[in-house]
Amino acid sequence: MEFLERLQCPITKNGLELINQTDFSTYNIPNDFEKIGKLTSGLIDTSKQYFYPIFDEIIVLHEQYALYIGHNEDIREQLSFDKKRVFDYYNEVNFKVKDSFRIYEDSPKWVDFRNVSASYIKNSFAKSSRFYPPTGKYILDIASGPPPLPPICNRWLARQKEEK
Repeated sequence: MEFLERLQCPITKNGLELINQTDFSTYNIPNDFEKIGKLTSGLIDTSKQYFYPIFDEIIVLHEQYALYIGHNEDIREQLSFDKKRVFDYYNEVNFKVKDSFRIYEDSPKWVDFRNVSASYIKNSFAKSSRFYPPTGKYILDIASGPPPLPPICNRWLARQKEEK
């Protein structure tokens, strides 16, 4: 992770260090994060207070998912009512687990798949793809919301072809 020196703990603003599963017992970090999946590595802030899991090379660098491992007081602030509502929504919305990741199934709830919006949706999906390089090792996703599920998009695109 050549970019590690550029990251910082969102809570303490300290640097982060990569640790492997063999070091988990030193910091009382569980190997299994209940519904999320099995861990093999993670990041710990240099003050040794917070741990951020890494699943399949994806760093979960969100203060609400950090595991407090310090010996002082957990300095995280409580979420405001509105932020907590949004956070809870995405933790309770229907999802399926694929390779340890929760894939949200709320696209039909928020995306208008009616014929009247067909060209808008098609253009929106096409426009976003131009920002992805054709090759690369990493992608940075910062609060972009859940992506529409490929089966939903594929069904929608197939329906559009049939109508032409």
